[in-house]
Amino acid sequence: MDGMGARIFVSNLSLHWTADDLEAIFRDAGLSVHELNLIIDPTTGSSLGFAIVELRTKEDADAAVERFHGKFLNGRAIEVVPASLSTRFDSG
Repeated sequence: MDGMGARIFVSNLSLHWTADDLEAIFRDAGLSVHELNLIIDPTTGSSLGFAIVELRTKEDADAAVERFHGKFLNGRAIEVVPASLSTRFDSG
């Protein structure tokens, strides 16, 4: 990235979660989300259980990984890891 922020990959989310639900978790932890793409099944409109999140700073991204990786949310242990620069998803 060009120094503007850092991306993380979040998986094993409840299929009932919305982008707003996920953003609220980060915001409540004091982390600043720049962009959040919850990956949606185009035929059902339901979440596929993972997202790419860009936080405003690398420090926020590191803090998100440390704080949330393995944390249970809605009965699921979510995975939060730095997103690879080669990871690319088109949500639209």
